[in-house]
Amino acid sequence: MDAREQDRRRRRVPARAEGRSLEAGWGEDPDPAIAPSANRHPPGGAAGGEAAGGEAAVPAGDVAAATSRAPDSADGPPDRAGPAPRRHPRTIRWRRTAGTIAALLLVGVLAVGLPRLLPNGEGPEQVAEDFLQDLVDGDIDQVREHVQDSPDTSDAALTAEILQSAADRVRDAEVAHIQRGSGTAEVTVRLANGEETIETTLMLRADSTSAFAPVSWELQAVEVPEVRVHLPLGIEDFTINGISLTARESYTSFDGVERALLVQLLPGTYEFALPEAGPWRESQVITVEIPPVLGSWTGFADLGYDLSEAGHEEVRRQVDEHLGSCEASTSPAPHRCPFRLPEVSDARAGDPSLQGTWDVRVPPEVEVQPSSAMLWSVAGVPGRAAFTPATAAGSSAVQLVPVEVRGFVHLAFDGDLGVVLRPDESVTITLCTDPDTREPTGFVHVENGAMTTAREACRG
Repeated sequence: MDAREQDRRRRRVPARAEGRSLEAGWGEDPDPAIAPSANRHPPGGAAGGEAAGGEAAVPAGDVAAATSRAPDSADGPPDRAGPAPRRHPRTIRWRRTAGTIAALLLVGVLAVGLPRLLPNGEGPEQVAEDFLQDLVDGDIDQVREHVQDSPDTSDAALTAEILQSAADRVRDAEVAHIQRGSGTAEVTVRLANGEETIETTLMLRADSTSAFAPVSWELQAVEVPEVRVHLPLGIEDFTINGISLTARESYTSFDGVERALLVQLLPGTYEFALPEAGPWRESQVITVEIPPVLGSWTGFADLGYDLSEAGHEEVRRQVDEHLGSCEASTSPAPHRCPFRLPEVSDARAGDPSLQGTWDVRVPPEVEVQPSSAMLWSVAGVPGRAAFTPATAAGSSAVQLVPVEVRGFVHLAFDGDLGVVLRPDESVTITLCTDPDTREPTGFVHVENGAMTTAREACRG
């Protein structure tokens, strides 16, 4: 082929872009005038295919033409620079999708986490201060909402009336220290009643109603002081600072065997007593001082009845009457009396040669101690009595012996007060109860242990 034919063919075949790799994959094809797609084949089939090295394959003649037209690097820059690279649409779409996903994830994280980080105005310190203010103000309804429930204790004494009647209540309270944990807070507070200040601890926990709700702090159940009240047999009512309470109706924790119950109370001073019960008895008053604490603390109120002044006078009257009948005896060993000659047996007590006269020179002191609501023991400092034999002459024959009063006092079922003095033998008494309510009504002294007599006496 001569030079003119080669020149003619070179003019008909356009030169391909230099240094341009063909695009492959999805998306739109680039400008075919600049870089034909790998899927676009010029006539001739394989002439537009891709070479093994990833570059476009051209016919051998074209290669020679292109080579002959390529300027030498020493001659200067090429006469045509390749077009500027263009971003592939697939890359653009992927970057946009990734940005959208990242934005959605950020919004989700903020929606879940931000509400929990935002304060709701009720932090652990504020919640504790609100509770302490209710305690100082005596707002018993608000305080009771946080008091710990227990099946063994009763909250019937946690009333506004009883709390307002208490002396030495909590008059001042403040938060001293807060220690936060993982969703919890331990708040140390100081409680003062005007006499002393004591630190105690409140526990709080963080809570949220949902994943999108702010965190709120809740006060955990607060343990309050307790007082163990012991009631005598037959009594189920008592008073706190003069306010009546009953074990039958108000308490599920009443232990009928031990006659005791536990009542919850807030710090303060309280007076426990039994109800009024006629002319012979008056209740013991037990004062319980609960310090300014919240937590485990137990006081005790063992209640009972003392004899009233009228009751003591009645016992003294009956004791003197009994001593008078013994003093009138001529026997050296009077039957069921608090004095006798120790060397004379009961068998010889009636011997005429041993008879004489008695004189109680120093009356014994009588002391009465409560045993139950209707029973008391009798004891005291011994007195002194003198026995003078009838057959003896002169003061040398007089014998002095102690007068020791021992026995018990009981409230009878008919309301009378009975005194039984038996220093030298056992005695028997029985408790009478109401046939309908089964409540005790009083005791009956049974002579000679005859129980049938007691049944008849209780029936009246």
